Amino acid sequence: MRWTSRLNKSRFIQESPINPYLRDDLMIWTEEVSMDLNWNLRTFAEFRHYEDTQLTGEFEGFPEQLFDTMTNSASLNINHRLFESLFTTYTLNHVYSKVNMGVSENLTNTIMFDYRKRIPGGLLTAGLHYMRDIAEARGTPTIVNEEHIVRMFERFQLNREGVNSTTISIQIVDENNHRAPLEEDVHYFIYPIGNTFEIQLVDVPPGFQKPDAFATYKLLISYETEGDYKLRSEEVGYRTGLQLFGGLFQPYFEHTLYQQKVLEGIYSGGPEDATRNTVGVASQLGRWSGFLEYTDYTSRYRPYNQKKMQLIYERLIGRSARFHTKLYYQNTSYNRAELSPNSLVYREEQIGIFSRYIMHLTKKNLQYTVSGSYIKTNSYSDSDSYTLDTMLTWRIGKLYIDFNAGIMDTSTDTRGQEQTIINKYLYITVKRRLF
Repeated sequence: MRWTSRLNKSRFIQESPINPYLRDDLMIWTEEVSMDLNWNLRTFAEFRHYEDTQLTGEFEGFPEQLFDTMTNSASLNINHRLFESLFTTYTLNHVYSKVNMGVSENLTNTIMFDYRKRIPGGLLTAGLHYMRDIAEARGTPTIVNEEHIVRMFERFQLNREGVNSTTISIQIVDENNHRAPLEEDVHYFIYPIGNTFEIQLVDVPPGFQKPDAFATYKLLISYETEGDYKLRSEEVGYRTGLQLFGGLFQPYFEHTLYQQKVLEGIYSGGPEDATRNTVGVASQLGRWSGFLEYTDYTSRYRPYNQKKMQLIYERLIGRSARFHTKLYYQNTSYNRAELSPNSLVYREEQIGIFSRYIMHLTKKNLQYTVSGSYIKTNSYSDSDSYTLDTMLTWRIGKLYIDFNAGIMDTSTDTRGQEQTIINKYLYITVKRRLF
């Protein structure tokens, strides 16, 4: 048996002439227990207490905000292995959260089966899962700092439903935990989807740009939801696949059914009833790998059809250099939804390429990297983005010196408004290991 206890307490204060005042007091207490039992059983249990008080000062029209969050969560995970083929996992989660004047509670049961069997010429894989969640909400629950990692121009859906759009606020966070607020219709757009919303990131404040068009950004989103309801959600799905001829031919198929039922109260927009079917084939041959995939998603809120393709080439050049390139294509057709008769019907097409070359000069303690990318999106918002980035890292004992320079050119056309942003940057970073 292994027992681990953790207690983390921190205070983060941000004072900047170009960003709002921010104070974040955080306390996390965690207890973890894991045990290996007889009959190939393994268990893991966790209790987590979370308290967070976040104050954001008034800044350039953004009002002062205070979020006081308390969450208690407990989970139990049981794993079982039968021979070398069948793996079973059962998970029980309970989460109680109180934010300002709202309370929410979730009880989730999940069981998953994963089967692997070697067959003549390759490997057979199959899986089955079932999930049941009971959610209750009272008052006006507030979701604080819901984290999303997204690419520029990517649309993503909020995790909760029954969202009050007038309460949505978004912050961007960089690698050093510096934060800045984003402004609607400047940095992002909001699209109604049933009783929740999708967000599209179209720009970031100065100092938060990244040179890679495929780069991801960390967003923290807070919003209020409608309370006083009890909702049951159930999901069942299966998947199957083959790996043949040493990975050259890897077909797969996945099917998932998701349904909701309102047990008490009024749930804005009505319960969801969705089905997802995905068929694809992956392949790997030497330095090349990739996949082709088609997804059909029927939903009362957000039905769509999607085609995806990815091709990757990687190569070692001598003993000191490596080259990597990726070609990506995605075509998504959004259809009219049963519960969103005013939803947009449109197609989103995206194509991009990214390449990187890395060279190590071990004797001189140098590493040189050059990368470039291009991504084009045709959709409700059209965009073209080009990037070129170079970096030289020099190590002198415990001292690291980074020289980084690049350019990023992004042109967008959204709702008839055209915008071109050109960012040129040069950074010199000095770091030293103490021990």
